[in-house]
Amino acid sequence: MLKKLPGFRSGTPWKMAVGGFFYALLLMVIVIAVIDPSSEEAASEPPQAQEPQRELTQEEAIEAVFHAVVGEKSNHSNEDLKERVQKVTYNEGIGFVHIEAIANDNLTQNAIRGGMLLDAKKLYSVIFDELSEVDTVDLTWYFPLVDQRGNESLDKVMTFTYTRENAATVNWDNVLTDNVGKVADSFWQHPAVE
Repeated sequence: MLKKLPGFRSGTPWKMAVGGFFYALLLMVIVIAVIDPSSEEAASEPPQAQEPQRELTQEEAIEAVFHAVVGEKSNHSNEDLKERVQKVTYNEGIGFVHIEAIANDNLTQNAIRGGMLLDAKKLYSVIFDELSEVDTVDLTWYFPLVDQRGNESLDKVMTFTYTRENAATVNWDNVLTDNVGKVADSFWQHPAVE
């Protein structure tokens, strides 16, 4: 019977050794597949109780909405600028939120500005629906700027403030991105991004 198997037909010793090794390996793979030890261990262990999830703080909930809508990481190569959200402050007494975030880089000054406006539009279109306790959201974008002497610093480049009442009057699906600052309760932009 062995004479009919590939590797044993010629009777050459080295071919028979290689063929024997191959068939032994194949047999081991089949045995392991049939008798999977990991499935036996999993079946014999009782299911573990899951830890109850703790409730998010208001700041964490705000940051989670920001991450879901705008993104968690920026596109900067500098590791210090990777985390989009730098700071979240929530004043429960008046429902005021202040978010400091890193704006994404882009090819041109106008594209950087447009990206900040678009991200603000996306955030303001959902944040009041997601967080019923929030009445005012102040969003401040930061971006690395280079001065005349070539020194780089992380500076505030754009700030928006929207109240729940004002945001409810904006048709977020149709408002032009360039008008997001114009219809805000307050808006400021650095001359470098005008």
